[in-house]
Amino acid sequence: MKTNTIKRIAIYTRTAASSDAYIAQQRSQSEAFIEQQQGWQIVPTNYDDNGFSGMKMNRPAFQRLLADIEQGLIDCVVVSDVGRLIRPKNIEEHYDVLNMFQKYGVEFVSCNC
Repeated sequence: MKTNTIKRIAIYTRTAASSDAYIAQQRSQSEAFIEQQQGWQIVPTNYDDNGFSGMKMNRPAFQRLLADIEQGLIDCVVVSDVGRLIRPKNIEEHYDVLNMFQKYGVEFVSCNC
């Protein structure tokens, strides 16, 4: 017998120039996308890096997101745009993040490709 499983979804938002409005816009766009998916449930933790460059990996919310992934608390990460997650200095950093997601069985979805 097949059971319905709930997918635990983390929304990650980021902006280099501190802007509560832009963070809220990203969250709203991601939530609208998630609402269209069956069995997806947003985790209660907000992963918002407001005022942090995507060129740096050492962002507080990004590091919390990675730690929660390692603890098995997240099944999928949703961003409004790929550039919100990471803007790597080199392509290897981007692959490192995606490989880490894959290692823990975490999907990555961008609302705008």
